[in-house]
Amino acid sequence: MENSNDKRIIIDYVEKDNQTNSKRIIDSTYGELRKTRGEDFDGFSERSAFPIQDENGNKELVGIIKITKKFKEDIYVVSPLDKQ
Repeated sequence: MENSNDKRIIIDYVEKDNQTNSKRIIDSTYGELRKTRGEDFDGFSERSAFPIQDENGNKELVGIIKITKKFKEDIYVVSPLDKQ
């Protein structure tokens, strides 16, 4: 694993048509996310896609549109994928 359990991982959500207003959906550590995503979890790639669920229980498939890696935190920006 490249990222330590203490390193922060932040995921911000933006709408397809409004990428200036973001909503923070995850602000955690790699260690916390490894508890639910598996011990091998070490972040996402530019081609990653995964489902998210809002507070109302609605599910949506999102993809990574931007990654910013820093020494103490990694920031991922996700946006909805087009429905097929």
